[in-house]
Amino acid sequence: SGLGVAAPAGVAEDLLRVHAADDGSLSREGFAAVVAACREAAGPVSRDPYTAFQLVSDDGATTDVSPFLGFALALRHKAPLDLGAGLFESPAARDAEEILATL
Repeated sequence: SGLGVAAPAGVAEDLLRVHAADDGSLSREGFAAVVAACREAAGPVSRDPYTAFQLVSDDGATTDVSPFLGFALALRHKAPLDLGAGLFESPAARDAEEILATL
């Protein structure tokens, strides 16, 4: 879905229909209800404890960020990504062939 959360196919659309006005518009409250319902349906996101996304400023200060934010900022500002030596050695690492096999 385009709501910033993972939801099964069709769930976001169904929720939008439930919370939209007769003319198809969606109020701020309705939108918040849709996002909350999608997040609840999606459940907790499991993260690989071996992988951390951090922003690093020019002066060396760091802060943890979500993978989405890390990639988005790197793409938007053409910032380099440092993948780290052990990234592909973590137990949850998958190569492209493994990922494509599940599609």
